Amino acid sequence: DLVHYFNIVRLTRLLSLLARTRRFRFLCECIASMALGAVPIVVLLFGVTYAFSALGVALFGGEIHEGKAELEGTAYEDADYFILNFNDIAVGFLPFSAMLVSGGPVPEVIEGFAAVTSDALSGLFFAASYSVGNLVLFNVFAAFIIDAFINQQEKHAKQGGDAPKVDDADAAQDIGAA
Repeated sequence: DLVHYFNIVRLTRLLSLLARTRRFRFLCECIASMALGAVPIVVLLFGVTYAFSALGVALFGGEIHEGKAELEGTAYEDADYFILNFNDIAVGFLPFSAMLVSGGPVPEVIEGFAAVTSDALSGLFFAASYSVGNLVLFNVFAAFIIDAFINQQEKHAKQGGDAPKVDDADAAQDIGAA
């Protein structure tokens, strides 16, 4: 148990050394700036996902569950994706999270919903949610992060400090000076 405390002390020492480096301070300032500025975009992304989740509950609520005859033999059933449904609004966030993580619509989910409703309705619903949620809003979020980093870099340069360089020689010099 005493070793754990020594590890904590070593980690604290490492963090204090890192705090002396320009690049680490710059990185911490960037993360703090981005976190504070990203709140409106994250709230907008959450609101749009909530709206699509509510629409999904209205369109597909109660249609997807284990033992449903229309789902037998589908890739949705084979993948055991029964948790990805719109039986309530909270669970309705899961299909959109899966789309965000996988980088696109999950074909098994679309096939499962098409099996219990119409192909056109499920395809249109998931295409619209992917277009608005993933393609537009997530790219706006990514653009904001890049813009915030560039602004932080310019602010750092105006305050008299050079913007941190990305080469290993500077990193070794910063750590050696600490």
